[in-house]
Amino acid sequence: MFACCLSEETENVIEVNAGMVISPEVMDEEGAAAHDGNVPARRFRVRLQKPSPKAQLGWHLDTMHSEAMFVGGIVESRGLVHQHNEIALEGERILVNDYIVAVNGVSGDSLAIGEELKTAQVLDMTIQRPRRLFAACRKDGRELRMDLKHYPSGSGLLVHAIGDGVARAQMPELQVGDRIMRVNDVTGASSGLIEAISGADTLSLEVLRIH
Repeated sequence: MFACCLSEETENVIEVNAGMVISPEVMDEEGAAAHDGNVPARRFRVRLQKPSPKAQLGWHLDTMHSEAMFVGGIVESRGLVHQHNEIALEGERILVNDYIVAVNGVSGDSLAIGEELKTAQVLDMTIQRPRRLFAACRKDGRELRMDLKHYPSGSGLLVHAIGDGVARAQMPELQVGDRIMRVNDVTGASSGLIEAISGADTLSLEVLRIH
């Protein structure tokens, strides 16, 4: 079963059968890192000061996760984030796929974190590098019963709810808040991931987890 309506934060129901497999830490071709699924996600602090209230940070963020903002892209040629990465130690650089979990003491609400990023001139941020896991999946004519949230122009599919179906029975490791970043060989825009899940019988999923 597959249902889709391409609107902001659309929820979809997709059916697969799967088993979760944990993979070692990897660094992809875009420099986006994540930790081994057995290792707690690592947090570090970054402090940025805007030279003016409207100074550009130079990144692309989304608020699909209710508790943290997701770094979907970084502008390599300009912006405070790029300047920070140019001089920061390797383990303290802000990378694509990182999460911003707190800014100036504001945490637990991605919309509030976004507002603080927009209005504050000094940003004391807590960055979290997610864990990366892989799932082998196969459809067998049964329903997954999983709601996926996405932005039409964004990347990844956020697991919003898991119902009574194949996902709960065969993928107990999968959690609400996980973000599907790859379906088979397809990455990038959420629309392409949806098409891949809809059109293939055998699926290989790459998942990011914040906790």
